Amino acid sequence: MSWLLHLVLACVSTQTALSDATTDALVPDVIVPLDIDETSIAAGIEHSCAIQTQSYEDVGGRVVCWGVNNGGQSSPPPGDFIQVSTGRLHSCGIRIDETLECWGIGAPVTKPEGLFEQVSSGDFHSCGIMKDQTIKCWGTAAGGISNAPGGKFVQGQLNADPTARFRQISSSSGDFACGVTEDNTLSCWGDNHRDQASPPTDEKFILVSTSRLAACGVKVRASIDLKGLCSG
Repeated sequence: MSWLLHLVLACVSTQTALSDATTDALVPDVIVPLDIDETSIAAGIEHSCAIQTQSYEDVGGRVVCWGVNNGGQSSPPPGDFIQVSTGRLHSCGIRIDETLECWGIGAPVTKPEGLFEQVSSGDFHSCGIMKDQTIKCWGTAAGGISNAPGGKFVQGQLNADPTARFRQISSSSGDFACGVTEDNTLSCWGDNHRDQASPPTDEKFILVSTSRLAACGVKVRASIDLKGLCSG
């Protein structure tokens, strides 16, 4: 169940660009209230997107974006979405029918087929959790980022369980990604030159977040006892 948040953008720019930006722009120069749920705001390198709803009863809404638009990353398509994620020059979102849509430079010419539960965009790649909890990645293949679990790569080796199912995923702004499986194991794949894709193997996690050269996770301790851990 989601709850309603009221996002207020405090703005300092002299340019405005909400929703269908056609020129480079920064944040709006007025305070803009947006009704969003907890999965519907995403900040990229130089642009951000959110899903605007009309009321707390709404499931999904239109995507609004602001910021730099030199690759079309701030020009979302029409229609209702339930989740959005931003990369460097592209953005991706899940439509209300659970299909995927991406826009900007680096968006796939042929969008990935199937139904999605979550999408996470890095600089030049994106990964998504499918309806069956498997992972699909597209975009750059640098660092092995496209070698997403099916038979999944963790610390450069094939995981013994090729049927892992995922509950949460985070694509970094670098060339690696991490995900939390159904049994709360943390798995990472892609570039690992700083050990950023080498998660602990003796801990259970409920959440993971990635930056360019590091990853942090929230460990399962007890029902109300949580502890963070980082690698990289």
